[in-house]
Amino acid sequence: MRKKEKTSKTNCVIRVRVIKYFFYICLLLIMGRAFIIQNFSCPALKQITLNTYSKEISIKEKRGTIFDRNREVLAISVDAWDVAVRPDLANDFKNYRLISEITGLKESEVRKKMQSNSNFVYLKRQASKEEVEKLCRLEKDNNIDTRFFEILKTNKRVYPNKTLGAPVIGFTNRNNQRTGIEYQYNQLLEGSNTQIPIISAGKGHWYKDPDYEGKTRPGKNIHLTIDKNIQYIAEKALESSVNKFKALDGKAVVIDPNTGEILAMAQYPFFNPNVYWESSPQSWNNRNALDAFEPGSILKVFLAAGAIEKNYCNKNSIFYCQNGSYQIGPVTIRDTKPHKWLQVTDIIKYSSNIGAAKIAEVVGKKPFYGILKDFGFGEKTGLDVPVETTGILRPPESWTKVDTSNIAFGQGMAASTIQLASAVSVIANKGFLIKPYIVKKITDQTGSEFFPNSNKVKKRIISEKTASIITSMMEKTITEGTGTNAAPVGYSAAGKTGTSQKLEPNGKYSRKKYISTFFGFAPVKDPKIAVVIAINEPKEDYYGGVVAAPVFKEITTKTLSYLNILPEGITIALRGTPDEGR
Repeated sequence: MRKKEKTSKTNCVIRVRVIKYFFYICLLLIMGRAFIIQNFSCPALKQITLNTYSKEISIKEKRGTIFDRNREVLAISVDAWDVAVRPDLANDFKNYRLISEITGLKESEVRKKMQSNSNFVYLKRQASKEEVEKLCRLEKDNNIDTRFFEILKTNKRVYPNKTLGAPVIGFTNRNNQRTGIEYQYNQLLEGSNTQIPIISAGKGHWYKDPDYEGKTRPGKNIHLTIDKNIQYIAEKALESSVNKFKALDGKAVVIDPNTGEILAMAQYPFFNPNVYWESSPQSWNNRNALDAFEPGSILKVFLAAGAIEKNYCNKNSIFYCQNGSYQIGPVTIRDTKPHKWLQVTDIIKYSSNIGAAKIAEVVGKKPFYGILKDFGFGEKTGLDVPVETTGILRPPESWTKVDTSNIAFGQGMAASTIQLASAVSVIANKGFLIKPYIVKKITDQTGSEFFPNSNKVKKRIISEKTASIITSMMEKTITEGTGTNAAPVGYSAAGKTGTSQKLEPNGKYSRKKYISTFFGFAPVKDPKIAVVIAINEPKEDYYGGVVAAPVFKEITTKTLSYLNILPEGITIALRGTPDEGR
């Protein structure tokens, strides 16, 4: 018996040892396998492991600020917070209505997110500081798991001046939809896109990696040539005229004719980039650069300038204006008032269509086409905006005699207000075609400056003598001719009225729809600003001298005063040395 018991005990010990060593071997195999997977496994297997236990969330660094020429903020990124939730930690908290009231989200949307099967759901992007504080207080007051809300600092774009200059500045949103300067200079404005790692803590919980120290780069700042105050002046004057004459819309450009800097670029109706979705996409576009229209009689200025420069005529040349009615083939050209013989100066002053047609006949269609090309028509100005029209200027080979006459008074071709601003600047600056631009400089966080528009002068178009002759004609237009309503208070100015018929869908010119235009510059002797106005489909009255000219008057008077340009005819008396005898 004892021998059997001893044998049985020995066998039991052996079995235990075998099982023990078996488990040791298994443990070693598991540890060895883990070591191999961790250090010698293929990259694909490692990536699967990383994806299982770590993730990344994207955080955008602050976007650069957009300033006006005087460092007034036009667009800025402010602190905001992305709020995420972990639905699995909600427990018994079901007060969706309270979260809805705090965040401004619909209650149904809050419920859907909090009942999600995902472990990490964004509740609201770009929440305000007040909203975040209320959510944290809610979390504390209701004994919610402190890990329920995940607050991630970010930023959002704000336009503090609302509608002011909105089509120029544009807007940007989280869906990468951008317009205006926000689009054109996006690569410089946007900050770095930082990927922040989050790690698993088991049971579906994720946390920001506490050891992560990422390098971020904020965006560069853009300084525009726009002056916030001049922009406001232009917008208010334009709004007043459009509403007064019940027009569809209006556009205006204010430019420094000596440098090409755009001081204001206005259009009405307005839109607010903070709530851009409340306006039509058409209103988002910078229509001063995008829209081409038949400019009307203001084009006579460039015909006269080119004809005088190339010696086809001089300011005293006279043309018979057919007593107000001139037949060219099947078309009859008419003037608003009948004239017989007019000098070139008077053709511009009284805006005679027949006189302009007669000058164009003398010049000829190919040279006339060359004159318009010299002034920049039919091609982009190079303005730094996302989209710019070339306008419409057909090759002269396709012009009929009627076409040549129509183009002489601004019909049968099309131009934008920025093209017209560039062209009239040639007269104001004594003959040079310059490149208009809207970004003055770019700066980074270190204070370094970059000037993207240093090459401004394109070429000389006309001589200083010709420019002076045309300036004199344009001055008489305001003092004696069709543009008397444009005369600024206290300042001299040179300008030209324009009224063009719009084309109907059938290809014929309308007798009810017009575009009223005016352009000019002031003061005459030393122009500081040039202004272009276009009012689309005014009612009740439609002549450029009635509808658009008063807008020019208001903009120039207020802008020159704002720029501290001394009104003409005023003498400043300086205190001298008192008389010795007193």
